[in-house]
Amino acid sequence: MVSTVSFKGTFKVNNQDPVSFSKFQKFAHQTYAESKESENGVKIGFKDKFVSKDGFENFDYKAEQTLIVPDSMDTDVETFCANNGISYKKYETLDLLNPEKITSRIAEAPKGYTKVNVDVEKLKRLAENQDSNIKHCRSDYDKYFSDKVDTMLRCGEVIPVTTLMIYDHNADNESLKRYVHRFGVNNLNKNQVFVDFNQRTDNPDHCVYFALKDMGMKKIPVYVDDKSYQAGTILGLF
Repeated sequence: MVSTVSFKGTFKVNNQDPVSFSKFQKFAHQTYAESKESENGVKIGFKDKFVSKDGFENFDYKAEQTLIVPDSMDTDVETFCANNGISYKKYETLDLLNPEKITSRIAEAPKGYTKVNVDVEKLKRLAENQDSNIKHCRSDYDKYFSDKVDTMLRCGEVIPVTTLMIYDHNADNESLKRYVHRFGVNNLNKNQVFVDFNQRTDNPDHCVYFALKDMGMKKIPVYVDDKSYQAGTILGLF
């Protein structure tokens, strides 16, 4: 789940001033290395890209180093930056982890998919009696990916959400629609449909759902393809 450590600052420095950027990078990695054993929650992130200057062959290199620290180290980072003339942007964690702010940072659905809000309780009830990998994904999140997802949220970047796949094992959506109309959503046969979370990027995007759920969100954004959108609508999930 999202860390309960009280975070106060997410600091970002870009490479507009290469000397300052290099100093901050070394400081960030040193801070992370020194704090790793004590597991006090220091996190670092890095992104870079080449940006065309004129639309042709001339490019600028853009890079950004992120350092996330608990409140006990917040002043240390500010002091280091002040002493070394480093300009930075600072984001407060309470603002970054505000559900409304997170929702505004969710990436648009990729081509062929739609972004919808799934009802947490309805999805839980459906998955409990159907062929689903959601319980397994939850276990992986708790064991392996919670820290990575936590960093994704605290970095303040645009984030992908979980991709939800819903398919009827033995029929198409028209048959599923007729079945639900006749017997009701709560009377599906056991394992009549499969309900899966699918990882689409190098990040554990299939686990973002659990972080948002642990934050108390009752309607969570997910990506669905056309067939899953139809099936989810028939099942009343969206």
